[in-house]
Amino acid sequence: ANTYQLDLDISSEKGDFQLQADLEAQVNQCTNVFVDLQERAETCNGIEYELPVTIQNTGELDKDFNLGLTGPTWSSLSQGKVSLNEGEETELTLSLSPPQDTQPETQKITVRASALDTEEIFHEATLTLKTRTQEDCYKAKLEVERDDIKLYNDATATIPITLENQGAQDSIYELSLSGTASEFTEIVPLSTGIKVELSKTEQVYL
Repeated sequence: ANTYQLDLDISSEKGDFQLQADLEAQVNQCTNVFVDLQERAETCNGIEYELPVTIQNTGELDKDFNLGLTGPTWSSLSQGKVSLNEGEETELTLSLSPPQDTQPETQKITVRASALDTEEIFHEATLTLKTRTQEDCYKAKLEVERDDIKLYNDATATIPITLENQGAQDSIYELSLSGTASEFTEIVPLSTGIKVELSKTEQVYL
């Protein structure tokens, strides 16, 4: 609500009578809307993502709102219209599914809500989205403590290996062995999927 001041002066034609009054007027926002959407996100090409979008009727009247989306063709909103009572809010879904061949770049996606009976009452929120190739999303680095190993028959050795997640999100990696020495070498723990959090490392052994 906005508050306005009003000064009222009253005077008589005769008798030199004057009266002053200070008035205060409060103007309520009968129709208003608010859109809540996270500001930044990253996606990997070829994978579908869903982000929550909250639409709230912040006015004092029950109202219908049109919803609009400005963004790439692979972005969509779960609804195009909502009816909300005074103070009510609802959660929608913003779906993102960048194709495999999407160029890595930063894009803007805007969700807009406007009153059904007037476009002058609206609110919008913008997401800054960075798309990545799958190679970039799941990038990993392996570091072997020693790459030149000498063994005698019937001897054993343990070689530490550090697996680092250099991608864009938590990932599960499968490790496998190949080569002439794979017949008498194994990974510990046995690789049934090693989960590594973003920017973290995990230790395995040969």
